[in-house]
Amino acid sequence: MFNRIVACFCLLAAFGLTVSTASAANVSVVNWYGDYLTLDDTFKASGNRLYRSGASPTSTTNVLVDNDHDGVDELYDASLVHGFSLDTPLVPQLDNGTVHARYIGDAPSAMFYGGIVGLYNGRTPVAFDQATIEDSGRNPLVTDTRFPDDKPWRALARTPTPTEGFWSEMTLFVDDGDFTGDPVEEADDTSAFYAAFIWKKDGFLNGGDSQQVFFDADSSMSFDRTRYWEGVDGLHFIAQDGDQFYISQGIVQDTKKYGDEVFINPMSTMWAEYDPQAGMDFNFDQINATWLDPIVNGLFTDLQSFGIYFETDVATAGPIRMVWDHISVAANVANVVPLPSGGLMGGGLIAVMACMRRRYTA
Repeated sequence: MFNRIVACFCLLAAFGLTVSTASAANVSVVNWYGDYLTLDDTFKASGNRLYRSGASPTSTTNVLVDNDHDGVDELYDASLVHGFSLDTPLVPQLDNGTVHARYIGDAPSAMFYGGIVGLYNGRTPVAFDQATIEDSGRNPLVTDTRFPDDKPWRALARTPTPTEGFWSEMTLFVDDGDFTGDPVEEADDTSAFYAAFIWKKDGFLNGGDSQQVFFDADSSMSFDRTRYWEGVDGLHFIAQDGDQFYISQGIVQDTKKYGDEVFINPMSTMWAEYDPQAGMDFNFDQINATWLDPIVNGLFTDLQSFGIYFETDVATAGPIRMVWDHISVAANVANVVPLPSGGLMGGGLIAVMACMRRRYTA
């Protein structure tokens, strides 16, 4: 990991504005970054921020799954499933004009798809401990724009405005940990999971929704770990080329729990074919994967979707929880159509202030 000052013009490019350079080829095609909730809803019910429009995940007991890909099904006491789908969005309930917080579905890169599966031993939950879009630093008294905060349990807001304009974060607490203090009980409570979050071509920025999109040596895929990051064994990126999905080699995680940018150059990364199916059948089998060099194999000339994939294959004790934002993909668009400046969503201009970040790569 190394420290890096991100130039302000790069941040503006990430928000959908093209930047004139010598090559001037790569532009932002996915950029989930900004305020995606209509109100600061610190004192409102949390259900309106839950994934898949607040629908409860399917809860099943006594589940057989070969989650660690050793050829033998393991018995889990319970599973929670938001089934994989490219048709039904994974986003919270969309803004419908009520006074409660609602998700802004027409914001840049707002719509995402995919699925989440949690596997449990020792308990039979009926909902994930947390699976929401949240405002970062929702406390109205927060006026500090530092980011990330030095306290892992509370990231400060990236803007001092007390109601609107808070940066939104994605959260997933598959298991928030056992708080009984009983070491025997804690050892019995184990969990595993896998989750995919996908952004489709119809939402690509800068003309990518209607033009050919492809990777070159200067392309990039990234996201920021912003607060909690515990119990996650695997990080991968996803790219769909034509009709075929591919998934990147796993990224070696830094021990730091938050405050980093996870970054790859897709043309310098090995990939394997990935064939996610509806329901629970989208778990990536990295043990039996065949890894492909994208240059040698002529990959990524007709990009149709991008995503990120998280997993823990072997059920273990302790929390599995993560908070992240700034999902970003820079790629070539055949005929760039710049995003209007209004697409910066207000919070975008404040990104110019956030020029310090730490990065680690595959």
